[in-house]
Amino acid sequence: MIRVVLSVMASVLVMACASAQVLPRHIRDKEIKPTYNEMVVKKYIDSINVVVDVDSVFRQTRQEETVLNNPYYYPLLLHPTLYNSPVKDVMKSTWKPSRLEVAAPLLPPATTQFGDSVEQSMLSTMMWAYTTVPWLVGTTQKDIDNAAGIRKEIIESPVKEVTHITPQREENIDLGIEDASYKVITRRPNFWKFNGRLYYSMGQNYFSSKGVQNNNTFRLETEFNINYNNSRGFSQTNNVKARLGFTSQSKDKKHKYITSDNRLEMTNQFGLKAIKHWEYTLTVSSWTPLYPKYASNSNYVTEDFLSPVTANFALGMKYSVDFKTKKRGNVFHFDATLSPLSYNTIYCDRKALRNSKGIPRKHHAYNSFGPSASINYSWNISKNISTRGNIYYYSDYHRVEARWSSTTNFTINKYLTSSLYLFPTFNDNRFVNGKRELFNIQETLSMGLTVTF
Repeated sequence: MIRVVLSVMASVLVMACASAQVLPRHIRDKEIKPTYNEMVVKKYIDSINVVVDVDSVFRQTRQEETVLNNPYYYPLLLHPTLYNSPVKDVMKSTWKPSRLEVAAPLLPPATTQFGDSVEQSMLSTMMWAYTTVPWLVGTTQKDIDNAAGIRKEIIESPVKEVTHITPQREENIDLGIEDASYKVITRRPNFWKFNGRLYYSMGQNYFSSKGVQNNNTFRLETEFNINYNNSRGFSQTNNVKARLGFTSQSKDKKHKYITSDNRLEMTNQFGLKAIKHWEYTLTVSSWTPLYPKYASNSNYVTEDFLSPVTANFALGMKYSVDFKTKKRGNVFHFDATLSPLSYNTIYCDRKALRNSKGIPRKHHAYNSFGPSASINYSWNISKNISTRGNIYYYSDYHRVEARWSSTTNFTINKYLTSSLYLFPTFNDNRFVNGKRELFNIQETLSMGLTVTF
């Protein structure tokens, strides 16, 4: 139905154009020409009347209504004009002709290569006029755009708003405070970091059988770290550890408690950055007993404060590396200090203990030189389990001293912790009751209160 309507409109368009061409020029010039708007409205109304008549005939045979009420069909009713849209639609790459010969729009074709839509049918009709009767097309779309018509595009540039900002005058506002009261305070960054840990545990052992000693144990462990790093290559680490424990002995008639854990250790290290993970270091390590220790059922002192005291001065290089994760932070830390030459001294304040500590008679100290190595590590195995330790080695090519201290903490809550402490040592210059004692191991499993800061 739409094709028939468009065919009728095209026929009217062709006949109107032909009649306009047949009239003589002088007659057409003498006629009073209507305005452009009047011509468009008149031709469109006349065409609508014709379409309504044709449509009323088709209503008798088909049960559908087709009303051409779209005002954008006016190109079919005006003076033949070459529009851009039909030509662009035909010339685009996606168009594929299905028929080489296009039937006249007066005859309703069975199919059309442009599809069944009204818009495509209109474009097909206009292209038929352009290719069949091109001499009737005397106007282009550019001519219509340049002339005043029904539709006028807004081509004026938008008006730009100009905002003038008036500079404010500087005014002296009196706040009632003199300028002299303002002071600039410059604070230097704090390169020092301090942290510590306190651990206290106690236990009791009771046995009903004879021959087994009942005892009570108390142990206090402290650790302090004072570190300095100016982020310019210089660093300083200071570590102090103290362990003091007592155990009751029912068979010891002279002492109610004897020392079971007795050690004070201090490490100072100065570092200067070398390359990525390496730095030059000067390490000073020293350790000594903290409290007198007596032999069983005797007042004989086997060790005391500064009896002995060992100090090691090592100049070398340190390698350190950290492994971190986003969730748990610093998971594993490892550092190793290697010194090809170090100075080691052993001093004993009590004369009676000098020989048992490897110091020659009539001497207060024993001095030696040799290589040394120290390894520190810490590993956060899980949220509640962590371990840390130190491995130390020194030799003067005559004597060898090595030790390993390891502490594994099982955190129960913020303040309650279970701890496993291992301290195996090797020293070929240690004598007990006149006999050489090479190996010694200490193991302590306890549970107590922990405070960190």
